[in-house]
Amino acid sequence: MVQRDYLYAGGNRIGVSEKVSNAYKLRYFLSDHLGSTRDTIDSTGLVLTRLDYYPYGTLRSGSYVSYNTKNRYTGKVFDDEDVNETYFGARYLDNEMQRFSAVDPLQAKYPGWSPYVYAACNPIRNVDVEGEWVESALDLASLALSWNDFSKDPSFGNAIELPLMKRRCCDP
Repeated sequence: MVQRDYLYAGGNRIGVSEKVSNAYKLRYFLSDHLGSTRDTIDSTGLVLTRLDYYPYGTLRSGSYVSYNTKNRYTGKVFDDEDVNETYFGARYLDNEMQRFSAVDPLQAKYPGWSPYVYAACNPIRNVDVEGEWVESALDLASLALSWNDFSKDPSFGNAIELPLMKRRCCDP
């Protein structure tokens, strides 16, 4: 049996420690601006996995996997055992069909969009964090930088810089 402990930095999964028998193996995930796992490396720097994606998360040819990480496109779990889709929490994304396979649970709030659309039809710039709302990669980076500033100096000025609520970046 394999014991897995995931490593996090700033809320992002950056690696995994696996214990097999009495031996530990460390693997690190290298991600792009959307949070998609691009490379998996071991503790010596050897590349175990190299993943290249088309928009909406379908793997490009030339990708190779010698270590099968489930966290792939935008860092979400790819379910290759049952549905061959990416799990976003609220629903699954069909990477090849380029849409969610279930209706948006917040569809009534956004009548101008199809209830199946992913990332406001812009998967290069936007991410749909949990399958319910869209954020741009720039918004997520800004939030991380604001939180970093606030954690170093919890002053009132830095507190008002933090976004107060999640928003949909492309409201109709």
